[in-house]
Order: sequence, then C-alpha cells, then structure tokens
Amino acid sequence: MNYVTITGVLSYEALTPELLCQQLQGGGYRVEHTVRASGKAQCLDTFEYHLYRAGLLLLSLEGQLWLLGSAQAIELTCEGRGGATAALPPSPLRQIVQHYTPPLRALYPRFSVNAVVERFALLDRLDKTHARLQVVTLNGQLSLIRPQGLRGYEAAESFLQQRLQQLPGGVTVSSYPAALAALGWVIEPYQSKPPLEFSPECGSKAMVNHLATALLSIARCNEEGVIADIDTEFLHDYRVSLRKIRSALSLLKGVYSEAATAMVKQELAEVMRHTNQLRDLDVYLLEQSEYEQQVAAPLRAGLKPMFDEFAKQRQQQQRKIARYFTSKIYLKLMAKLERQFATEQALDAGEMADLPAHDYTAELIWKRYKKVAKVAAAIHADTPDEEVHELRIQCKKLRYLMEFALPFYDPKAVNQLIKALKGLQDVLGKFNDYSVQQLSLANYLKQLEAKGGQPRLLIETAQAIGALTAVLYQKQCQQRQQVESSFNHFNSPEVQQQFKELFKEP
Repeated sequence: MNYVTITGVLSYEALTPELLCQQLQGGGYRVEHTVRASGKAQCLDTFEYHLYRAGLLLLSLEGQLWLLGSAQAIELTCEGRGGATAALPPSPLRQIVQHYTPPLRALYPRFSVNAVVERFALLDRLDKTHARLQVVTLNGQLSLIRPQGLRGYEAAESFLQQRLQQLPGGVTVSSYPAALAALGWVIEPYQSKPPLEFSPECGSKAMVNHLATALLSIARCNEEGVIADIDTEFLHDYRVSLRKIRSALSLLKGVYSEAATAMVKQELAEVMRHTNQLRDLDVYLLEQSEYEQQVAAPLRAGLKPMFDEFAKQRQQQQRKIARYFTSKIYLKLMAKLERQFATEQALDAGEMADLPAHDYTAELIWKRYKKVAKVAAAIHADTPDEEVHELRIQCKKLRYLMEFALPFYDPKAVNQLIKALKGLQDVLGKFNDYSVQQLSLANYLKQLEAKGGQPRLLIETAQAIGALTAVLYQKQCQQRQQVESSFNHFNSPEVQQQFKELFKEP
C-alpha cells in the first residue's frame, strides 16, 4: 500500500476507517470514530493557486469551509462558499486565507472531489481524549491524515505516530499539495509574467515573436475569468499582456515592416478598445470605500448615486465583454494574432529583424534611461502637469524594455534596477491617478447636470464630488512633491553605475 508522509500528516491510498481503527488498537486506549462531513467538495483557491502554493487546501463541503494545512496543523472551519475573501465571516480561517491571498483575488472552485472528513480520537478508560487524528479522504483514493497530540499526553502522541509509521512503504514530502503531487495530482499555477528564454544569438524578430506569443497566451488564459466575472484582476492581467505587446512593437522599431507593425497594432487596439470602459469602472468601484472615507460623513450620501450608476454601467459593460469574448469576430482575430507571431514568416521582417536582440535592447534601454534622467532632471515646482505625465510614460517604457530583455542578463541585477524604477513609477502613477480621477469626477458632474433630476440630489452629489475633488487635488500635490526625491533615489550613483555596466557599450 502506497502512502506519503507529510510534516505532521500521513497520507495513504485507499485507507479505510476499519483498517485505521485496527491499527490504533492497543496501548490501553479506546478508539472513537466520527464522520464530520461528507459529499461533493470543491477545492477553492485563487487563479494563481496562492493557497495551494502555501501548502494549504481550502475545501467547500456542506456549506462549510475547511482549511487544511500541515506546518501549522491547521484545521479551521467557517460558513461560506468562496468569492471575495473580505466577504468571509470574521474568523481565524479568514485571517489565514487573507494572509496568503492578494486582496483583489477571489476564491472560486478550481476542481471538485468527493470528500469525507473523519475524526479519530484515542480515549482512556475515563473517556478523556489523549490524541486526535483527522482524516480527509478524497475520491475514495487519497486519505490525508493529520495526527494531533495534546499537551500533557505525549505518550499517546508517541503511540499514535508509531502505529501510523508501521504501515508499509511511502515517501516523505512537506505539505498537502506535495502529497497530492506525489500521487499524481500535479497543478501548474498560472503566472502573470511568463518565464522567457532567449539564446544570446537570438534575432530581434525572433525575440518579439516569442515574447508576443507568451503574452498572448497569458491574455487568453484570463478570458474565462473575465467572462465569468470572477474578479477584476483577470481583466487587468489581460490588458497588461496586450499592452506589453503593443509596447514591444513601438519600442523595438524595425523588427517588422512598417505595414505589418501598423496592422498588428491596429488589431490589438481594436481588442483593447472593447475593454476600456469596463476597466475604468472597475477602478472607480475598487476605490469606492477609499473615496467615501475621503469626504466628511455628512457628505458621503451624495456619492451613493454616482457609485450606484457606476455599478449599473459595469454590469452592462461586463455582459458586453462576455459576448464579445465569445463572438466569432473576436475568436477569429485572436487566432490570427497567435498565428502571426507563432509563424516565423507570417509578418514581414523589418530592417532590424536580424539584429541581435541582446545588442538592440541594450542600446534602447540605455537611450531610454538617459531620456528618463533628462526629463526628470528638468522637473521643478512650476513644471506643467503634462511634463510630469510624460516622465511617467517614459518610465513605463523603460521598465517594459528591461522586462523584455531580462533573459539576457543576471535576473537579480536587472530586478534590482526595476525595483528602484518602480519606486519612482509608484509616485508618478498615483500623481496620474489623482489627476485622471479629478477629470472623471468633473465629467460625471457635467453629465449629471445635463440630465437634470431632483435639485436636492444634484446639490448633495455636487457637494460630495466637490469635497472629494479637493482632497484628490491635495493628494496630487503631495505626490508631485515626492517626484524629485523619488527620482534622486532612483538616479543614485549606484544605480547609474549599474545601468552603465549592464547596458552601455564598452
């Protein structure tokens, strides 16, 4: 009989309660067996399997959530059926789940199993419990067993471990997922940034083909989540992947012919256009709680009609996207894009197609870095907002180029520079967000006034939006003040030297 030994957990194939009770007989203990739950269970996790990667299994069974872990000997339950982690009832289970999962990621069924949750206990003659054993059997094939000793009853724990170890065969692993993998349940979590590999001699066109193919694959992996509206990160990752492809075509000029480049960029723009409004609404609704906290309590009611309208529009846009993503037009266009990048001769080559990608990207990164430094150095207290926005765009282009070229360099060295750049990008991104949000609020108010309506509601909404706009403007000014210090940190002598060593020709 095969079994897997886990830290604090033993896993056996086709283990029956009768066999386990028989194995635990003796030692002066009585074995008590109870079935706590049974039926069709769903394994809940995020799209990236954050819980699974942390060594945890979250099962939804009979209206209860069962969180199973090994290192911390976790066995926690609460009512719930998945969805946003913030919607789980306050409990230790929610705290642990939130610790391991990003706040914007939802829990949803990743696979289903038939599950039986049982508990065995070793009792003395006075019916006092000395040790426990939890068994979760999946599909009648795999039993996950966690022994639990109790303080003051070390002898019972030792007896329990010895009896379990007497069962033959097995391998040692460290977690529930490792046990599943050892028995053939292999799960490969999704990665929003696909691992890329280029040879040093790789041509620029071959590099972009490979890069675009990988990014298209990431985008397509997110389609089902967008259609099902599981969480907002599916659309975010989808858009980022397509935006990076467009950036690669713009930044690595001459890899394809001008006609081929223009055609593909237009095709990508057409797809992105359908998702713009839904993403904007997602951003506004994700910020709803923070927006409400920014204005005085008496004014918050004035924001409700706006967010109610945004929520209504979002439902409409989400249904449109779901229809578009399943339409023949969309599926045909995406298949064409995949075919164009996967086939070497599908897109006409440009003058830079055969240039070694390492040399070409290094040259572009060095030029873009100098441009970022020049633009940032010219920013002062009276610089127009447009020039600050331009710096943000240049930083994004520099970061994309560095990410594209990562396979050619020591990842640790390049990621250190990307981390330094990200600090500046975060400040510039917030500055831009506050600016865009002010314009959006002003546009919404104009549209609301044009529609007319009850004067009292219009006044309440206008007052709330006015107060919120004032707060956003203050925050924008604060971020602007941080631009110079953030750039100085990014442009330190150490960072300058690293850029020279990595990307400047000797």
